[in-house]
Amino acid sequence: MKRFLILFVAILTVTALAANVFESEAQPLNNNQFVGIAKYSNGNPAPLGTVVKAYFGSTLKGQTTVNGYDGYYQIQGDDQDFPTGSSYDLFADDGVGMLGWENNVSHTISTTTERDVVLDTAY
Repeated sequence: MKRFLILFVAILTVTALAANVFESEAQPLNNNQFVGIAKYSNGNPAPLGTVVKAYFGSTLKGQTTVNGYDGYYQIQGDDQDFPTGSSYDLFADDGVGMLGWENNVSHTISTTTERDVVLDTAY
């Protein structure tokens, strides 16, 4: 009887651990949603600190800051927070006088959308 109880507890523990592992794999976190280059109309990359934001309609869904000298950005987030749609707008601000945006960007859930943002409007 004692062996049966130990075996039962061991099987229950392994089953609970396996269920927890599969649950965490089913919901990946912080996937790349949008990636690209923030750059000026002359092709030069936007500087460090340029902020790039993704909106779905009028709702801010994510943002990031350019951290390298190549203008590369990646907006990350949970897949369920970035639904499929063509109403995404990407907005970039270099913080020193130039803005850029890309309107009506299509995005499909669970994929990475590549889109460069050109900063071509002075403020």
